[in-house]
Formats: sequence, C-alpha cells, structure tokens
Amino acid sequence: MGINISRKISVKSIVTPELKEELGKQMEDAEVQVKQNITALNERLLQVNNEPLRAQIQNEIQKMNFQEKEIQRKKQEIESLEFGQEFLQGQLEAKTEIELGDNLFEKLTKAEIVVNNGEVIEFRNL
Repeated sequence: MGINISRKISVKSIVTPELKEELGKQMEDAEVQVKQNITALNERLLQVNNEPLRAQIQNEIQKMNFQEKEIQRKKQEIESLEFGQEFLQGQLEAKTEIELGDNLFEKLTKAEIVVNNGEVIEFRNL
C-alpha cells in the first residue's frame, strides 16, 4: 500500500507551423494589451498631482515595460523554434501513488505529456 502525493507534469508540444502561429498570435495579443496598459497609465500619470500616487503609477509603468520586454524575448524564442522539436509549453499538477521501493526523484520530476497540435501522443514516466 502506498500514499498519494501531488507532482508536476511537464506538457511538451511538438513544434509545428500551427503551434508557432498560435504562440506568435498569443504573444502579439499580449504585447498589444501591455502597450495599451502603458498608454493608459501614462495618461493617468499626467492627470495626477499626488506624489505617492504618481510613484505608484510610475512603478506600474516600469512593471509593464518589463512585461513588454519579456514578451519580445518570448517572441524571439518562438521564432527560433525548429519544426519537430519539443517545446515546454507548461506544467500541470496531478496526484500519483508512491510505494516502498519507488524512485521518488523519478516519480516527482520526470513525468511528461507530449502533445502534437493539441492531441496527446505520448505519456512519459507517468
């Protein structure tokens, strides 16, 4: 008899033209949203005279600028992906049972689901 524990499962996608297009679109949409937020914050900054509030808005603008740079970095990363390679798309959390004699490291860290255009094609170390 074992016990159930939570673990992370990596979700990897095979890079296809469709995946690159979808990821690129997601990044474009995110970039547009961040730019709109920066514009709105800058407009608000012009209307505010309260120094603590101005500092808070400027802090938010800095955060948005950082997000914009991160999005640009991710866009470059997406462009450099090669068709057929595996791309770590995210992680899920799931329960697994461990028993005496199990390799805890493998049970906790090596679980993967491989996806091709949204279709699960392989389970690894589940």
